[in-house]
Amino acid sequence: MKRAVKLAVIQLAIIAAFTASAASAQQPDAPSATRAALLTAAVAEIGADAYLTNRNAEARYNREMNPIARVVFNHGTAARAGYFAGCTGLFLLADHKLNRHHHRAALALEVGVVASEFYFVHYSATH
Repeated sequence: MKRAVKLAVIQLAIIAAFTASAASAQQPDAPSATRAALLTAAVAEIGADAYLTNRNAEARYNREMNPIARVVFNHGTAARAGYFAGCTGLFLLADHKLNRHHHRAALALEVGVVASEFYFVHYSATH
């Protein structure tokens, strides 16, 4: 349990640091700095989820809860890496397409991915 608390504190510190640096940026285009911080946090969280999912799979602790990821879960590290790389790419593509005309929807997507990946990483670290 102590390790999970440490992981949660580290994650919150990273997100707070990115948000603080984006908020204090002296750029005329501050929303893009916030967006960059959210994108960085989301990609970092996806990477942490990939690492912990792979660690749990190799140790045979539990099975994958995501029904889409469950298809590739038992096919080795390369399949899991491809799945998470594809997820990251699709997230970045969807965010780019949304941000062109629907800025609020893109921001909602970024915040939603950061929040959901935070939960998934915490769950993977504790189970």
